Amino acid sequence: MFNRGRLLLLIALFAVFVGSVLASEWSDDPYELKMANYAVKHSGTSNKIILADPDAPRAKNITEKIIENGFRRYELPDPRSFPEEAAAYLPEMPPTPITFRPSRTTPPSARPAPPAPDIPGSEMSFHSEDVLVSIPNADPQRQPHCVTGDDGTIYAVWGQATSGGANAIMFSKSTDAGATWSEAVVVDAVGTNYSPRVAVYGSGSSARVHVVYNYVDWHTYDYYDSTGAYLYTDTVSEGDVYYCRSNTAGATFGHYQAIANNDIDLIILHFNYDEGGADIHVDDHDDVAISFYSQADEGHIMMLALYIIYIIVTGSLPPFWVDYTWYEVDMRGSSN
Repeated sequence: MFNRGRLLLLIALFAVFVGSVLASEWSDDPYELKMANYAVKHSGTSNKIILADPDAPRAKNITEKIIENGFRRYELPDPRSFPEEAAAYLPEMPPTPITFRPSRTTPPSARPAPPAPDIPGSEMSFHSEDVLVSIPNADPQRQPHCVTGDDGTIYAVWGQATSGGANAIMFSKSTDAGATWSEAVVVDAVGTNYSPRVAVYGSGSSARVHVVYNYVDWHTYDYYDSTGAYLYTDTVSEGDVYYCRSNTAGATFGHYQAIANNDIDLIILHFNYDEGGADIHVDDHDDVAISFYSQADEGHIMMLALYIIYIIVTGSLPPFWVDYTWYEVDMRGSSN
């Protein structure tokens, strides 16, 4: 028979909220926005992880790999292991990998020769000397990105290390084909930001400069074994994606928004998604598209379903738990 305690537990487990936890839609102050989002994520249910094997090392996410590698190019993290005990209840996990077919099936000898270039042997002409874009500084300056506007103005963004391990997003522009650059402007210096991307709509002093970038958020997790005994506390770095824009060709920036800072609240447990790798594009109508990677909702939901199935079958809590998910590519777009 289904006792009342088991029913209440299942009801609590089903009360799941997945999605954005934006405390506000946007703000002209990045500190205000980030602190409001942080308060929401850290209110109520604490972050908990239950380990089947307390001695097993925790798999690092992509954001932690990036930080460990000094914000340089990174490798994907190893897939998280799935307990054999859990696989017996949902044997179809993880999802079947996609098989990509070759883009060409015609033998090389049968393929037509590529057309000859218009000017064989032509090459681009670059400045003979480097031109300094950023401010001379002993702190690391990295991850630059630039685009050219319709009027030839060059817009550049980059990440710059600041005191206390933080990393700011900076901006500058050139109206003379890169010969000289405007004084650098701080886009966002709140916390650790990295890998900015810029897109521009319009020209002149009213050009709209759209900037998207990644942000590191640190969360504290309490770890327990399958009996509920406390093991230790660990700090996990997880990424978010932020956006802001300038309606003054980069003279000032505002309208900060969290594009991706999702979490999942299972009432008794709470997890924050790792998101990043942001890129941006703006079309001729000033509609903005932002792409990024994110941990998948389905992994967390399947994990919850597994937990519930075990309770229904055995009438007790499972001796295993895993924060099981994988990475996917997502996109958000605006329509003006």
